[in-house]
Amino acid sequence: RGKVVSSDGKPIEGAVALVQTNAGPTDSLAATDKNGEFILTTERTDLSGLEVLVEAKGYAPAIIVVRTGGPTATATMANGATVRGRVARDGNGLPDVMVTLHHRDSYRYFGEFSVATDKNGRFEFVSTPPKEQFQLYGTMSSLGTRGGSPALIVESGADDTELNVGDLHVGPTASLSGRVVLSDGEKLPPATRIMITRFMLNDVLVQELDAEGNFAFEGVPLDRYSLLVKLPGYRMSAANRGVDRTQYMLWGRVENDTKGLRIEMEPGRLGETPSSLAEVEKLTERPFVEASAGQE
Repeated sequence: RGKVVSSDGKPIEGAVALVQTNAGPTDSLAATDKNGEFILTTERTDLSGLEVLVEAKGYAPAIIVVRTGGPTATATMANGATVRGRVARDGNGLPDVMVTLHHRDSYRYFGEFSVATDKNGRFEFVSTPPKEQFQLYGTMSSLGTRGGSPALIVESGADDTELNVGDLHVGPTASLSGRVVLSDGEKLPPATRIMITRFMLNDVLVQELDAEGNFAFEGVPLDRYSLLVKLPGYRMSAANRGVDRTQYMLWGRVENDTKGLRIEMEPGRLGETPSSLAEVEKLTERPFVEASAGQE
């Protein structure tokens, strides 16, 4: 059982409680009644509690632990902090850029928040969890070839405060192109896709490979990335020097325009032991020219 109230103790009706804990046959969400109360049920008898993310319109999200069979847990909702700024290049604001605040605490995770810039390149996040660290960036897909956004670390202020981060300066980007091949000589299935993701961010570009396995990404910020091709029955070949232990992803760095990458996939199952964060960080030090299976 849980209860959701405002900072002055008034119950909040219509708040949503989302279960964060992977708890098997358990309610995944519940809404509060007029008394601000909600109930979650589970068939698990071995759980001591559930971590619950609480969201309500006009308030910053909150995280509480609801104890099974214990007293009612109360979420006191803050109004939240405001974070604002501008996305710009060469002093000019950039419109229609999707800006993301990505929460940095993986153990007490609020998720991420996104807003689009206005015609002057300005953005504003309201009801942001106060006194939390985030990574702030403009997404690759929304910026396109207009430039690449840095990922700034910002900390939201106290409740009911405002933080102006100033300009998020968009800089140069690069192109990354190449070909995915299968070591057994088989042809790639139609509609096979390749995904490039910025390291430690949810900033993604996805592209469908052509019949020969070719891909070409444009507007890629100079940063560290993973490349992923999901193909049942195949994994990244060890011929790719930047592959992780599971042979699931290829890791590397984009430093400049790069053409002719050869990414090799081989038949086989994924490994069961994942690489550590330190190992992955080491892999991302190599440019993709060195991390892949070579250049064609």
